[in-house]
Amino acid sequence: MDCTRSLEHVTTFSCHQQPPGNACGFYVVHHMVKAMELLSMANEPEEFEVPTAPLSDDDLHPIQEKLSFFIMDQVISKKGEFCCNNPAPNHA
Repeated sequence: MDCTRSLEHVTTFSCHQQPPGNACGFYVVHHMVKAMELLSMANEPEEFEVPTAPLSDDDLHPIQEKLSFFIMDQVISKKGEFCCNNPAPNHA
């Protein structure tokens, strides 16, 4: 085992360019989904491509819809797994 190499931060690879705005969280979700896809491609990782252009509305809308559905179904709904049944004091 060669222990003479030092740890380095590599930045010489393609990067998905996010435009200015408030879509940061949606980009995080998009990248998490892509990372899970990469894990399922264990035998063919060379097929994984890192996009470099901003996500289109067609890419963002399904993420927004799934997240909205989860919040409404699991957080807002009284039957949801993550619904807070004990609001904070002085909560109207």
